[in-house]
Order: sequence, then C-alpha cells, then structure tokens
Amino acid sequence: MYNEMPVLSRKNQIFSFKDVGFYNKFRIFGKEIKLKKKISYDYYYKALKKWYKYKTNEILQLEQPEKFNEKILWLLMNDKSALKNQLSNRLHLRDYISSKAGDKYLIPLIGVWENADDIDFNRLPEQYVVKSINTELPDYIVKQSSREDLVRLHYKIKKYLKRESSENDYLPFTKNKLPSGVIIEEYLAASGEVLNEYKVWCFNGIPYYVGIENNNGKRKTRDIYDMDWELQAFECDYKKSGIIVPPPANMHRMIDACKSLSKDFYFTQINFYNIDEKLYISDIKFCPDGVVTKILPAEYNLKLGEMLIIPVDKLKNKNLEKICV
Repeated sequence: MYNEMPVLSRKNQIFSFKDVGFYNKFRIFGKEIKLKKKISYDYYYKALKKWYKYKTNEILQLEQPEKFNEKILWLLMNDKSALKNQLSNRLHLRDYISSKAGDKYLIPLIGVWENADDIDFNRLPEQYVVKSINTELPDYIVKQSSREDLVRLHYKIKKYLKRESSENDYLPFTKNKLPSGVIIEEYLAASGEVLNEYKVWCFNGIPYYVGIENNNGKRKTRDIYDMDWELQAFECDYKKSGIIVPPPANMHRMIDACKSLSKDFYFTQINFYNIDEKLYISDIKFCPDGVVTKILPAEYNLKLGEMLIIPVDKLKNKNLEKICV
C-alpha cells in the first residue's frame, strides 16, 4: 500500500517506507517517523491524492466534489482570499473577532514576543498559554512550572520559531511569508468542573452544528448537536460520550457571534470556551481539525457535503495553492 517497501527484512518488516504524498513515513524497529517533503508544483496534485487516499482510503474527487471532505479540500485549494490569509495571523484574528463580535470574546492577552530570548518568564503568572502567531503550530499550557520546566519551554519556543522561519520551504505556492513570533494568553479554567470546548460548524454563514469536546483524562469524546440541541446520529473523529448534556445558557450568544464571524466565508469552525457563562473564542478555522475528518456513518459525509454550497463552476481547479496539512 503506497509504495510500502520492506528493506532489511521482508518477514519482520524491521524497516519500511511509505510515500504518503506530503511526507514520507518510515517504520524502524517498530517506531514510526514522519518527514515532510518539499513539493514541486507539478507533483502537488499527485501528492494530495496520495495523502487523501492514505487518510480516507478513498479516491479524491475535486473536479465535481460532492462529499464534505472533498469540498473542504476544494476550498483550501481554490478559495485563498486575502482575508483568510490575513487571519492565519493570530493577532489579526483577534482584531477580526473584536471588530465583528466584540472584545468580550477575546482571551485576555499577556504579551507578544518575536524572539524567545526576550521573554522574561519570571514576570509571567503561574499559569498561562503560549501560542504561535502562526496558527499552524501547537500551543503550550503552563501550570506552576519549575525552573527546569521553563528552561525546556524556552528551548521549545526557540525551536518552533526557527521551524516557522523555514516552513516556507515546504509551501511552494505561499505568496506571503508566514508570521513569526508567539503570544501568551491567560490560562482559562472552569470553576470546579471540566472545561468543555464547543466547536461550531458554519455552512455559508449559517451555524448548523456544535461539537462538544471533553477530555476526561481517559479518552477524548465529541458529541454533535444541532442548533435546536438535538443530539445527532453521526460522529466526527471521536466517539460519543454517551452523556446527553443540556445546552449552555448562553447558547443564543454563541449563535449570534457565529453568524457575525462566519458570513464572509463558505465554511468556518469557530471554537469557544464557556467559563462561568462567559464565552471566549479560542480559534476560527476554515477546515475541521486535521483538514479531513472521519465521519461515521459514512453516508453523512455526503449529506454534510450537500449542505455546503461552493462555487465549483466558477473555479475549475486551475490554480493549486497551499493546503494546510
């Protein structure tokens, strides 16, 4: 499957290799290693098809996309508006949230740094969250860290900022340099209860579904509700929790904010934290987490795709650009 070639031992597969499209995947003595590849323009669409096949075990159809996952990929390749590019910068994203929905939805900001060596960790509070200005890199949650922990965090920030500066080597169609730097926000914690994250899917400027994510330390779950708070029959990436919860008291405010924030886009995923009936927007994405989501039962991939209206007839896949993998 995908050029999987045992090298040292056919019987025990001590070493194997897969061409996954956007990266090569190696297995050495049972350990898997993924390495990104530099992708040329001529190879890009071919790499995308391999990556999609690897993720879904399906053939990618972009000429006339029908399934939800296909339409999300089509938008990522064809709908590269200046506004979407601007909102890949978390500082610009904060400004956008403020202008469309209000400052009350922003997570309090501690500071912004372009260089890890300029951060004085001794002057930071005990708990905070470190985020890259470029929204594609991971966040770090800090809770009452020791000096050794802060030394490791400083090293990680330097490492990722260096990685940010070199990311363009792997993005052949990116016109603008990805922003570099970190922001540090206040750590949000629910009072005496599990902190749930709400992810609202908006189709053509209308919120339709909200996924409640919960990680109780054992396994991550996700329950999907519609706007009338009816639990849906399908799953996305994670199993259901098996627990039906009441809608949040401020659900109407969540819906109103989503309508204001999503009206300029074909698809958005708007992420909320709800703490003591106060809403904070943690992120706005133009695709589900992981780009391609596992939807079960499989027929809902088509049903969700029918809900998302995209201008396929206006753009015929002529200009391939960056896809966030």
